[in-house]
Amino acid sequence: MRKNVAVKFVFIAAIIIGLGLIVRAQLLHMFSFSFVDEYNYPVSADFMLKGKQLHKEVFFNHQVLAAYMSYMIQLIAQPATLYALIATHRVFVIVFSYLLGALLVWRFRFKGVVVFFIFEALKYFYFGSHYLAESFIVYPLAYVFGMLIEQFQGFERKKVDLVLSTALIWFVVFTREPFIPLSLFLYAAMLWLMKDNRTRLGSIVIFFLLSFLVLMTVPIKEYVMNLTRDNFIGVAQEEIEGSGSYALALLKSFGYLIYIFVTGTWSGIRIVLMLLSIGLITQLVRVFRERKFLLLIFVFIS
Repeated sequence: MRKNVAVKFVFIAAIIIGLGLIVRAQLLHMFSFSFVDEYNYPVSADFMLKGKQLHKEVFFNHQVLAAYMSYMIQLIAQPATLYALIATHRVFVIVFSYLLGALLVWRFRFKGVVVFFIFEALKYFYFGSHYLAESFIVYPLAYVFGMLIEQFQGFERKKVDLVLSTALIWFVVFTREPFIPLSLFLYAAMLWLMKDNRTRLGSIVIFFLLSFLVLMTVPIKEYVMNLTRDNFIGVAQEEIEGSGSYALALLKSFGYLIYIFVTGTWSGIRIVLMLLSIGLITQLVRVFRERKFLLLIFVFIS
């Protein structure tokens, strides 16, 4: 008994110390400038503060929630300098990450701790500490994915779990547009696994109501054009041309677990990704040997 308590104490202490060191590193790099999409959101929000409308009066080819959050950050904090603007946004990323990470840990216990710790330790190297839409959607997707894995394994989910997952999927859909197909696939799987029709209908009503509230704030025609045509011309087409064809680009995406082993510059981060890929492949093989083919297909598509 005392041994178990000691092990838990050491484990918790190690996690707290590790996270403390990670937060310290994040704060030390808070003012590092990186020319990525991070600045689209504060600039677009600044135009909104001046009365301009996204998509119609301000070109904006991203989903809107990250810009709306930046709008609220600037409205409340009113940063007076460029450094203060960057600092407030990156502090918000840290606070958001730790709140959603705490939710993940509370819900999935040890598995949540592992996901939380790995992502926080690595995300700086992938601009995850910056104010990017991708920085916000990792934990919501991890939460929904983990819940669906449990549903596939036969665990019953509480209604509050399903309502929260619905809201998280909505958040991802209106935060980062390339993840809309994945989010809707996860949502369709969640609806399919629901056994109660009333719960299913309630989830759909919540999702469409939240979506309607967002769509009321945008000019629909320009919004759709920016997210579809302009993104395809400016981003997707370039990615496809870089891969050689659409089929190769799609194969690269689905086969990333193998792709990471055969191409790329050797670095510590690539080695970590290879180790994570080995872990996931091992789990997929285990699922296959247990003949849980439906779960295997779900994980592969996701």
